Amino acid sequence: MDFAQFWQNLISAPEFAVPTGVEHFFVMVGVLMGAVYACEHKLDIIGTIAMGLLAGYGGGIIRDILLQNHGVYFMEHAGLILICVLVCVFVFYFHRLLKNTSALTFFLDVLSVALFAIAGVQKADDCGLGVVYAVMLGVITAVGGGALRDVASGETPSVFRGGNFYAVAALCGTLVFVILGKLGCPQMIAGILCVVVVVAIRYLSVYYNWRTKTADEVEKRKTARAEGEDKDHAQGKQGEDRTQRGQGERGRRQNPLLTLLSVFTHARLHSSDHYRGFFRVREGEGAQDEEKPSLSPSPEPPSETNAK
Repeated sequence: MDFAQFWQNLISAPEFAVPTGVEHFFVMVGVLMGAVYACEHKLDIIGTIAMGLLAGYGGGIIRDILLQNHGVYFMEHAGLILICVLVCVFVFYFHRLLKNTSALTFFLDVLSVALFAIAGVQKADDCGLGVVYAVMLGVITAVGGGALRDVASGETPSVFRGGNFYAVAALCGTLVFVILGKLGCPQMIAGILCVVVVVAIRYLSVYYNWRTKTADEVEKRKTARAEGEDKDHAQGKQGEDRTQRGQGERGRRQNPLLTLLSVFTHARLHSSDHYRGFFRVREGEGAQDEEKPSLSPSPEPPSETNAK
């Protein structure tokens, strides 16, 4: 395959075919996760059903609105909507059974992201779109339901906040699915690899705490990095100064003339200071002795008799 043909395959629409039953399973997994989310936020039965339907159908609704005149998946399968409502009711009344299955629910959440990405690419293929729109619609379908669910509950969508890889995982999985399909890989293998990539990236981001950063976090990181570089530069400069001083001292010690002169000068200064202080003290003591009156009786002058 030459480059021109490869590029033509990339920009043309892929030929994927996801079975309808698998597509229904995508939706039910999303509805289940939306209902669990509603129970965790203490919503009533109506809120649980609404949240479940938003999470299960929200991404597909956004996708179908963008596509226009290509049908709305939500309006095509009335029986599936009834099944999803029953799933929401079951979760509402038996949600306590799911409290000890956090690992399972997390896996289902990650799995739903991958499955919705595949569904978005499938719809883009049905509409004859190329790679760019296939990837965009795959990501929108994967994360759109969760975004609508968060907006309905009064929160900033998690996909827009800094955190572990969520949309990034969906984007990587969608790219793998689309590119493998363009290269002629069977759609079953491409779908499995898409699921593996999404699950692996999502789990690794949680395990190693890989996170997307907000603007404030990026600015703080830049500031901390700059302060650390300044500190390292100052410490390095101090180390260089110490090294230069040590080398200078070693150089002076290695020069015998300078060493001898240094020792001789130091001895002369030390000796002169010592003896100058000693003589100063002795001179002071002598002056004090001269000023002090003598306490011994002065000798009597010789008498004339003795003189004679």
